[in-house]
Amino acid sequence: MSEPVPRSRVSAWIISGTGVLLLLGLLIWMFPWLWQTFQNPETIREDLRQSGPWAPLVFVLLQILQVVVFVIPGEVTQIAGGWLFGFLPGTLLSVTGIALGSALAFGLTRWLGEAFVHRIVGPKTVLKFDSLMASPRFVGSLFLLFLIPGIPKDVLCYVAGLAKVKFLAFLVISTVARLPGIFSSSLMGKAFFEGNWPLMISVAAAALVLFALGWWFRESLFTVIERFAIKKAPEKDALK
Repeated sequence: MSEPVPRSRVSAWIISGTGVLLLLGLLIWMFPWLWQTFQNPETIREDLRQSGPWAPLVFVLLQILQVVVFVIPGEVTQIAGGWLFGFLPGTLLSVTGIALGSALAFGLTRWLGEAFVHRIVGPKTVLKFDSLMASPRFVGSLFLLFLIPGIPKDVLCYVAGLAKVKFLAFLVISTVARLPGIFSSSLMGKAFFEGNWPLMISVAAAALVLFALGWWFRESLFTVIERFAIKKAPEKDALK
């Protein structure tokens, strides 16, 4: 006779399942607006203008949303931020929203557990990161993954919650490693607003090339990082 499933495990499954259903329901309900809005920086800019003095707060909330609902392209909102607020304010607002969204995704995983992440990103994705999460070099590996263009960084926020990494360390790593991408997107938005086409085209071309290379070679890059993570440190020579 099989042993009964512990109540704590049943509760975790119920909570994670309810959370997933609520998140999916909210996404389906908002999908038409989200699709129209996040596909066009100009749409975001006009919507934010209508918010008046609340525009910075609304923008931060949009950035949190696009991290938690990781299918939404974050680069579009970052470009809109530089376009509407300028390079430095747009960058700071993007960093704030993305950091809060990353913290929320990480916290949801810590609260709801592995079953929740399996439902959100799929068990194959979690399995892919198993060897990294078990490695003592996971922190360094995580930084490299967040740094490489083309890697799904918002998904990493959920997966990282399953690893033995401290919340503050995760938040610093995920934020700092995202900075180059946020800088370039905000700079594109500022250049577009000012009509500085040479700057915008050069930054956009460089970002596109890096993203394409990161996406195309993502499996090879992941393999290299995985080898770095599981490589044993050389043993020190025994004292004579």
